[in-house]
Amino acid sequence: RNRMIPSSVACLARRAGLGLRTSSARPLQRTFRRSVMTTRQSDEKVLVGDPVKTQPEQGAPLVFVSAYTNIDILAHQPAGDNAPFGFYVYKMNTTTGGLTLTSVDKGVANPAFSRYHPTKNILYTATESIHENGIVATYDVDPESGVLTERAQQDAGGASTCYLTVDRDEENMLFVNYWDSTLGTFPLDDGTPVDSVKLIETKFDAADAVAKRRPSPKAGEQRKHSLNDPE
Repeated sequence: RNRMIPSSVACLARRAGLGLRTSSARPLQRTFRRSVMTTRQSDEKVLVGDPVKTQPEQGAPLVFVSAYTNIDILAHQPAGDNAPFGFYVYKMNTTTGGLTLTSVDKGVANPAFSRYHPTKNILYTATESIHENGIVATYDVDPESGVLTERAQQDAGGASTCYLTVDRDEENMLFVNYWDSTLGTFPLDDGTPVDSVKLIETKFDAADAVAKRRPSPKAGEQRKHSLNDPE
């Protein structure tokens, strides 16, 4: 059977007064797998609106699932196939945990980590690649349909961007570039990252660490992060 690789799941539910926590995400895993199998008809066909067991109630929260679309450019080599879409957006029935697929989006390659804005219907995602700098993409979210409309893209100034967060005043975004071992910030203008990236100076020699890392795995080769750990 074909398997797609979810890079993040059940961490971005959005509705007033509702937030998914780690403990509540676990029961959704089996439902998510069934949904992926029923919607993966081919590399280009997805049955948007196909319910998974139960229909969502009115005003149901949105669940955003991001997936790897090109596993050959990752720092690791997971088992599975490239996903045809970067984002799958579901509505969740909060009584049963059932998910209904409402929209898909090809978006950027390998949206590995996503963050919802604290007060706006904006979704941020960071891309993962060891061959080029990561991208921080900003999307407007339709709160009813979950349809994503790209607002902006910003270069993260380093490879394999793997974490995003927004400060308490909602004026800046902080991010991490895994492959380059760097931290950086963007100022936010009405929720959108603007200007050039500002990398944070640290005492850690990131350039030396990157130079010691092994090259990208060959096609079909299994790759583990631990291979880059010092002996």
